[in-house]
Amino acid sequence: MNYEIAGTYDVHPNIENFRNYSVRAIVTPSGLIRTLDVEYTTAASDGEPTTIAYHYRYTAMGSTIVSRPAWVDNRWNQTIEQSAVARKGG
Repeated sequence: MNYEIAGTYDVHPNIENFRNYSVRAIVTPSGLIRTLDVEYTTAASDGEPTTIAYHYRYTAMGSTIVSRPAWVDNRWNQTIEQSAVARKGG
């Protein structure tokens, strides 16, 4: 069972130039935000109203495998080497 949290504002309570603000989140019982949708209207640099929309979603959780990037091992080895030199007073 997931929970839905939603809210709408004609004007965002903390950011005056955000109009027609809406937010919707689906949250798992453990507190993970599975989806987050945000939409609002604001003035673009030319002063015209512009609608901004964000949609975030976590999928395939627990079944995704990510390989460690090569830069992690390279950086880790550099850190170890620097620590060894620092201990030797180099």
